Amino acid sequence: MTGQRLKKRLASATVCGAMLAMLSACAPASRGDFCEIYKPVYTVPSDTAETKAMTDDNNAVWLELCGG
Repeated sequence: MTGQRLKKRLASATVCGAMLAMLSACAPASRGDFCEIYKPVYTVPSDTAETKAMTDDNNAVWLELCGG
């Protein structure tokens, strides 16, 4: 690939990346607080130990902040 062609591809990729970043910045903000919008998550036996640990951590935060 020639240097000029590579520069054009990089410029195109940069523009596309910038456009995607701007679009994601326009997402609407949630109007509720954590205790209003969070629902406890439950695990199933087939979940990995890592998934179960992350779920337990999130649910523990909910219990601490919102009183369950």
